[in-house]
Amino acid sequence: MGILFISWLAFKGMGILWNRNHSSDDKLQIESLLQDNYWLTALYLLLTPILALIFLYIAIAWFTNQGLPHSLLQKLTTLIWLWAFYRFLITLLFARFGESLQPYRNWIMTPIFLFLATYQILSILPGSIVLVDAIIFFGETSVTVRNLLVALMIL
Repeated sequence: MGILFISWLAFKGMGILWNRNHSSDDKLQIESLLQDNYWLTALYLLLTPILALIFLYIAIAWFTNQGLPHSLLQKLTTLIWLWAFYRFLITLLFARFGESLQPYRNWIMTPIFLFLATYQILSILPGSIVLVDAIIFFGETSVTVRNLLVALMIL
């Protein structure tokens, strides 16, 4: 959580520094530049996940250097990469389809991302394996929570 907070704070700090160093006319130019340039917009939206990945890898290197356990941080990299991929995919699709993508993002893409993120978090947390492998009985049929979650995702 600290790495995510520091990444968000660094991103906001860059925005504050930009606003201090540029006049209001420059701000309008940047907003129009972000609207006109897809790759710049993608970089802008990916900045927080990229910063989080950089800080996470720095923390892993520091923990390794100190001889401290870092397996939880290692597992969190998958979650941050998932977030970065989601942001990139949304940006790519918005560049292609524009605002008409908004309902699909709200009702399909974001729930899928949240499901995958929740599944990843449950697989990371200690003791969650017991929860995911719990068996639910429906009469003579038995289903694990993991299979139920996968079926919901496919559905």
